Order: sequence, then structure tokens, then C-alpha cells
Amino acid sequence: MTARRRWLPDNPGILHGIVLHGSYSRAQQAFRLAALPTGYAYRLGTADALMIGLVQGREQWRESQGSLESGLRNAGVSWLVAGLRCDEGERSIGGVASVQWTEGDGQAIRIGDGALARDSLASQGIANGISAALGLFESADPDGAYRARIDTERVTHLATLERLFTTCRYGAHPFWHDYRLFLGQHLAA
Repeated sequence: MTARRRWLPDNPGILHGIVLHGSYSRAQQAFRLAALPTGYAYRLGTADALMIGLVQGREQWRESQGSLESGLRNAGVSWLVAGLRCDEGERSIGGVASVQWTEGDGQAIRIGDGALARDSLASQGIANGISAALGLFESADPDGAYRARIDTERVTHLATLERLFTTCRYGAHPFWHDYRLFLGQHLAA
């Protein structure tokens, strides 16, 4: 293992999702997003598949009971699944859906999500990984230039998230408040 430390919020967002297969209209495929007190819910799709996700804190998942659909209903966003047969979907439990990154010693160079994993909707992990790898060959000091680039990307992303959280409808809720404190601590460092 090359990581000495993994940075992520104390109560990271965790994705639980459903993938539905079928034939979906343009309106059903359209990206939908709803902020919630303890995370967010979304739906996006293609002509033959829809992904419905609920991201909330690990602590909130431990406390919740029932199906993903009931969680969406209880959060007031049942419109995300209205008219859909969710019982026929493929269930998934994703990993951490909050910003995170690792640090370590030695020769290992972290690229893509190993360097900075953004939340699951903003990620672009494959594109970031390829771009980072190519960037290692663009400088006379590839290691130093790359690390500076990653540090800049991390600060920019954390600052953007912190700014968004100040306007979030549920910003005062402990989940979002604590996430914002995590961001502020790392921006100050």
C-alpha cells in the first residue's frame, strides 16, 4: 500500500442506487437532482437504462430502514421514481461519494481518483486520470509540476464545494455543516 493517509469527511456520503433497464423517453432520461438534508438524490439515463441514486451520510444509512424507494419517499423526492418499476432494477451500493484523496511517501505518483476523487456526479475520474498521466510527460520536472497541479485542483474543487454549501438549502443540517467544516479545515491548511 502506498497511501500513508486517506482524507475524507468523518461522515462521508455513500451511494445506494438502482439501475433500471427498458425503453425510456427523453423526459425520463433527463438529469434530475434534489438536495436533501443528509445528502442528495438523482436520476439520469439513456434510451435503455436509468440510474437512480441516493447519496447520504454513512451514519444516516446505518440509521435508515427500508428500501431505497422508501428512503426517496421519506425524503420527499418520490417524483424521481414515479411511474418506474424499481423492484425490477439492479441494486448497487457504491463507495464513498464525497470528495477524498490520499497522501503518501515514496515514489508512487497518484493519478485520477487516487489523487483527488470528487463526488460521484462531478467526478470525471477516467478523464482526470488520463489527463494526469499525460501531464506527467509535459514538464522538465514532471513530478513537481504534477504535484503542484493536483494541489491546485484540490484547492479549487474544495473551495467550489464550500461555496456551494453556503447556498445549500440544507446547509445548516449537521451532515452538510460537518462536510463544510472538513472542507474549511483543508482549505486553511
